[in-house]
Amino acid sequence: MNSVIQKLWQWTRQANRAAEQQNANPNPIAYRICGWPELHESMRTAAVYRLLSTMSVRAVSRPWMLWKSELPSELVDRLLETLQQQGMLQVTALHGEQAHAEMELARREALVA
Repeated sequence: MNSVIQKLWQWTRQANRAAEQQNANPNPIAYRICGWPELHESMRTAAVYRLLSTMSVRAVSRPWMLWKSELPSELVDRLLETLQQQGMLQVTALHGEQAHAEMELARREALVA
């Protein structure tokens, strides 16, 4: 019984954290690449290449990257930084339905984590 209460408490805390993030960033941003970057050897993995392939076709948010690629957040941040440094990253603000969908995805990600 104690583990059930602990799990409910954990879910509540994660949901609150997700709500705070949504309020802090009401207009999430999405990223798209405009060319193929030179990657450090540690980033040359199938998961990174799959993510880059998707990003070459459409813009995706950071929560989507974390959810779909299952890459650690540190690696996603390092990848975005590398793309930015090489001038390969296009940043777009999401609005309306797309922004709402991305915030819902971020909320679900926080609940699963």
